[in-house]
Amino acid sequence: MRKNSEYTLDYSDECGATLVEFTLASAFFIMLIGMIVDIGIGMHNYMLLDHATEDLTREIAVDLNSRNDCSAIRPLLYSKGNRYITQVLGADGRPVWAMRWRPTQLGGASGLGGSYAVMEIEGRFPAQCYFLCTLFPNGIKISASSEIVIERNDVDCTAEMFET
Repeated sequence: MRKNSEYTLDYSDECGATLVEFTLASAFFIMLIGMIVDIGIGMHNYMLLDHATEDLTREIAVDLNSRNDCSAIRPLLYSKGNRYITQVLGADGRPVWAMRWRPTQLGGASGLGGSYAVMEIEGRFPAQCYFLCTLFPNGIKISASSEIVIERNDVDCTAEMFET
């Protein structure tokens, strides 16, 4: 910076400063936009997995109410569940499924009363992201679960519980 006269300043030798400031500011905004996109992708994947677990839980419950075959749960989860996820996410969407079974005593306030079982299906898979995943060395996992009451009390799938 040179003084031309006693009261004016000449900034002509600082013309590269604008480029440096723009570079620093634009890098921050590009990273911010990338993180917003990652959060949007993560929310989409979560809603996809949540929808898949609800559909699979409902389908398994209908299957168990029509026939007493607990051995069909695992193949149904892996065939239909994996196909549903990979249709949308491609080969990257490899979900891990779990099934928990717990006998429950339901009171009269629920309208059911008696002894029933609650089946819970959980699915999880690693998140697909581009900016946020670099901040977490172990990655980000998305998980969703759904549970339903099995109305037949003669069905016991406790032996078929699994978590992979």
